[in-house]
This record gives sequence, structure tokens and C-alpha cells, in this order.
Amino acid sequence: MKTTTLRNHGSSGPGGQNVNKVNTKAIIRLGPISQTMWIPRWAVDALRNSPAYVKYNDSILISSTKHRSQSDNVQDCLDKLHSLIRDSASAPIKTPLSEETIAKLAASERAFKARVRKEKEKRSQTKASRRNVGHWD
Repeated sequence: MKTTTLRNHGSSGPGGQNVNKVNTKAIIRLGPISQTMWIPRWAVDALRNSPAYVKYNDSILISSTKHRSQSDNVQDCLDKLHSLIRDSASAPIKTPLSEETIAKLAASERAFKARVRKEKEKRSQTKASRRNVGHWD
């Protein structure tokens, strides 16, 4: 089964006649990702949440028109694909928090809020002490 395709198309935008003559736009389609054996299984869910994911055929679609040359755009697509897979595979695995950790976080949050409240109260008192000082009425 063919899982990766690389196509080149005519690019749009500035470039004069070169845009009309040369197919510089590079498109890489990788998929279906559920059947691609070299992508880590734990990265598939993160890939499905990426903006490059195409739902109707379970694939990743990446294109590049950044450069004027075809080879640079192909390399840019490959770099984007590499970073997308790397970031998806290295995303932290979430584990549920223990009751002890939840209690520590709650206590820390309460202490923080109390400290902020105390600082605001002190600042308020400082400003209140400045009011009506030297009032001549």
C-alpha cells in the first residue's frame, strides 16, 4: 500500500513568468496514518489533532510554496513533516494526578491567594493613608 506521495504543482503568487513555467509548489500526503508502520502508535492521536490532518482519508497533508525552487519546497515539506511527527511523538503522556498531589496543589493555591489578598490589603492601606493628608478645609 502506498502511504507517502510527493507531488509538485504550479505555485501562485509573485514571481513573474517563472510562476507560470515551473511547478514549484510541493505537496506531501502521508496516509492513512493508522496504517503507516514507522509512525509511533502513541503519536497518532496527536497527529489527528494537528491542523495538517485530513479526516476523510486519515492522512497528513503538508504543502510548501515558501521558496522559488522545487527542491527547496520539497525540503521544507519534509522538514515540516519531521517536526510534526517529532512534536507529536514527544508530547507528554498525561497521567492522572494522585489525591496527595491534588491536595498539595489546592493548599498551594490557597496560600497564593491569601498572599495576594494580604499584599492588596497592605497596598490599600498605604494608599488610604495618603488620602486627605494636608487637606485645608
